[in-house]
Amino acid sequence: MRKLTTALMIAAAALSVGAHAGSALSAVQAEAVNRTLTPEQVRVVLDNWKQNELKHIDQRARYVSDRAPKQFIVDQIEAEYRSAIKRLGV
Repeated sequence: MRKLTTALMIAAAALSVGAHAGSALSAVQAEAVNRTLTPEQVRVVLDNWKQNELKHIDQRARYVSDRAPKQFIVDQIEAEYRSAIKRLGV
């Protein structure tokens, strides 16, 4: 259980480094996730993250701008999701 929790934390950290996707830290995080979790587990974590982000779309829109259209935020979430899948090789 502890191993899975650690892996989930690493996956969350990997998602939060979106702007630095090419960094060494991001590469190490992706490698750690791939060694700890199966591709199916990674997909579940990413799917759960995406669903959680979509549930809180209004809150995220406020962080971007008071006038941010919801579709812009949805597109942003989708792009982060696809990027994470690509980085993690799932």
